[in-house]
Amino acid sequence: MPEPLDGSSFYALLRFEEAALGLRAVFELNLVERLRNREITATELQSEFDFTQQAERTFCALLRAMHVLERTPDGRYRTTELARKCLDSETEFSRRPYLSMGSGPDVAEFIQQLQGKCEQAAPALYGREGEADTLMDNDDVARAVSFGLSSRAKCFA
Repeated sequence: MPEPLDGSSFYALLRFEEAALGLRAVFELNLVERLRNREITATELQSEFDFTQQAERTFCALLRAMHVLERTPDGRYRTTELARKCLDSETEFSRRPYLSMGSGPDVAEFIQQLQGKCEQAAPALYGREGEADTLMDNDDVARAVSFGLSSRAKCFA
């Protein structure tokens, strides 16, 4: 049974202008076929798809909200039964051909962004203490993000 959506799941959906772009990226990366029934850690997932740490956190939150990925009790990622049944190209009634229509250069650019290969990569929204500067190091941005998150938390409460 799919896990219930919570506030962070909805925030992940808001993080992207179009959830369809995330789904088309799943197809481009062959994510469902590559993972199938495997359970992998966040670090292994980053390595498998050459994602940055921030991309793994954000993209996987989106995929969890879309019921493509789920977390195991020990914190590993795996594809959902629904994703394997509907999105795997090997299944008899795969929806993949229909759902992947309209993929274009925006998907390739999105994947490059997830892999940190953008020419003008924006600073990370968050990071580990003492590493590179992030957007949250700017007081005005941090205040705006914190206010936005607290407003959403009040709405969900």
